[in-house]
Amino acid sequence: MSAWADSVVQDINSIRVCEEIKEIETEVQKVLQAQEKALEDMVKNLASYMGLLSIPSPDPASIVKWLKKLVLGTVEPYIEAFESAMKRIEEVAADVEEIATALSSKISEIEGCATSFDPSSILPSSDLMNSAKSQLSSAQSSISDIKTSVAKDESSLNT
Repeated sequence: MSAWADSVVQDINSIRVCEEIKEIETEVQKVLQAQEKALEDMVKNLASYMGLLSIPSPDPASIVKWLKKLVLGTVEPYIEAFESAMKRIEEVAADVEEIATALSSKISEIEGCATSFDPSSILPSSDLMNSAKSQLSSAQSSISDIKTSVAKDESSLNT
């Protein structure tokens, strides 16, 4: 059993009231849902490569279509995963900001609490976040340009 499962079993063994069972059930469901989401993402990413597993016929239109699958099939799933990760990071960053505010508030409420808590110490780097957003935007723009260019090339080859 993993350390996490050992910990959950220990928590179960220490239950004293029925309501705690629901808390553990909810925790386990969250972990399972996260694992299922990760697996779904992996299946989706694998599916994007399936079109690359057959060699195109020697005509130019087939080669262009295959190259489109090659470029978009390898890069686009990564960009989508990056975008999804960025959204999750932004959500966590917003949560952490709320936690930092609550910590600061609690510190000021507690009489005699002299701590040197710096809220910025638990926030993600704004430079890193801005850089990641910029790179994501640039990659999305490049993918859009490639799709437009390939569509034009395909239509000219088919005429």
